[in-house]
Amino acid sequence: MSKITPFNMSRILRKLNYRTGQSRKITYYRPPIYSRDDYGVEASGVAVNELVMPNTQAYIRLRIGKDYQLQRAGVNIVGTATVYMPRLETLKNFPNYDQDNNTYFNEIEGWDQIIDVDRVVYRVPTSSSTGWISGSTGLDGNDTTFTSDGESITATFGTNADGAFSYSGSSAGTNSLEADRISFQVKASSSATLQSFYVYNGDDAIANSLQYNNTNIAIPSTDWMTIDVPFASGGYITSGASNESTSIYLSGSRYRTEVSGGASHDYKNDFYRMGFVVDSAADDALYIRNVRFYKSIPWSVHRVNDYTDEYMKLSCVRTQGKSQKKRRAYNG
Repeated sequence: MSKITPFNMSRILRKLNYRTGQSRKITYYRPPIYSRDDYGVEASGVAVNELVMPNTQAYIRLRIGKDYQLQRAGVNIVGTATVYMPRLETLKNFPNYDQDNNTYFNEIEGWDQIIDVDRVVYRVPTSSSTGWISGSTGLDGNDTTFTSDGESITATFGTNADGAFSYSGSSAGTNSLEADRISFQVKASSSATLQSFYVYNGDDAIANSLQYNNTNIAIPSTDWMTIDVPFASGGYITSGASNESTSIYLSGSRYRTEVSGGASHDYKNDFYRMGFVVDSAADDALYIRNVRFYKSIPWSVHRVNDYTDEYMKLSCVRTQGKSQKKRRAYNG
């Protein structure tokens, strides 16, 4: 009797991605674990930072029925889904999940989140070099040149390599209020460090900016790195720091990213500019694609069936965060 070979779930998910919208790339998220005092009461310090692992392939079978019963903290239960992912041993071979790199991921557990895309609110164009410029108000300029292959932007740095470059969407007049996350993919030709990135709403005044600082990530040159962060000022306070932050993960390593909103930053204003600050050498290049502002769907994991030789099946409940009408009324 011949041995039955387990099917390759990762390969199936990749193939389904070309045939159905239910197979897609999601972001796995686990909230930070806070420390406890001597009485076992949760304190403000962070014992283990949040986990944010984007670009994970999954198959989502939706069963959405919007039940507007008001839950705690104003959250509505609006549907359920079954999420299929590669088996745990396969998942642990992915760079961000590899326990040699990331000692805090053991397995997917209850109340972890699967972050999916509800809809893309705005895409920063990378199919053309139109609108991409060197420098930006309040930041050092450089002699960067831009080309596009129809999918990604290539920013090639000149002799004044260090500095900033940006895309200006002032003519688009695009409202990005409904978005609650930003994601993009980046890759370098050889050596380049992403120091920060930023968004302006309304105009080019620094007061209207939302900045993600001190990333200091050595961008890989072999594979595309996916960055997925909240489109919001504020987050949780990392232990030992006084300012708010989010997380970017590369090969299991966390890069703490400070998030600060300008004094006049207003989400209700139209998208104006998105830029990047890079430390590089002359003639190096940075490639950027899939820059999007999107409204997310957070799926909360309530049950895990781990079919050891084949795949994982997650039973999830969708919770809706802030109401869009209230976000517009209260400005975020």
